[in-house]
Amino acid sequence: MVWVDERAVARLLPKGSGDLRTIPGSGYAAMFLLTAASMGFGVYGAAILQTLAGLKALTAGYVIAAEAVAWTIAGLAVSNLTGLWSGRMIRLGAVCSTLGVALSAFAFPTGQVWPVLVAGIALGGGFGLSWAFMAQKVLAGLADAERGVGAAAISTVRLTGSAAGAATAAAIANLTGLAHGLTIETAQSAGVWVFAAAVPVALAGLAASWRLGSERTTFS
Repeated sequence: MVWVDERAVARLLPKGSGDLRTIPGSGYAAMFLLTAASMGFGVYGAAILQTLAGLKALTAGYVIAAEAVAWTIAGLAVSNLTGLWSGRMIRLGAVCSTLGVALSAFAFPTGQVWPVLVAGIALGGGFGLSWAFMAQKVLAGLADAERGVGAAAISTVRLTGSAAGAATAAAIANLTGLAHGLTIETAQSAGVWVFAAAVPVALAGLAASWRLGSERTTFS
């Protein structure tokens, strides 16, 4: 899609967005990959908790919502940081989000709430620490004529990552037996593999984020 878009007259992404050697390329890749890796938490987390922890649907939803709460709190906590902190928060946030994905593979099969809360806080908190700074760096790395397209592309990349991540999580969950019904065995299996399979994607996102965070673009 990126290759086709690069050659289109009206593009969805700024020119050169597929080049990981550029700031926008690294930024969009990090956003896409980390978003895709995180989708299993929201898509299957509540159902797994209902089956293994015996939670009601509303309670399980509140537990999964910890990811969003952590995102908001972390984003507000770092909103006044400037200068070199932008790169540091991009790196720290990517590490936390990747850790959240990895922890989920261990947390959900236990059927306990508190490990899932820890994983969700790490996952959402990582996005809160890094997302705004990623967007700033991407836009700062674009020419003035490309910034309108570049700003709109941030939402496009996130939505595309969400769709790709949800579809992949669904395919993996079905392969673990979830397509034949939600039982304790299938919930435990899905609780492991939906997230374990996302770890390499998250690590690729971490690598792109690390590169983005090492750039010398700063904000005063």
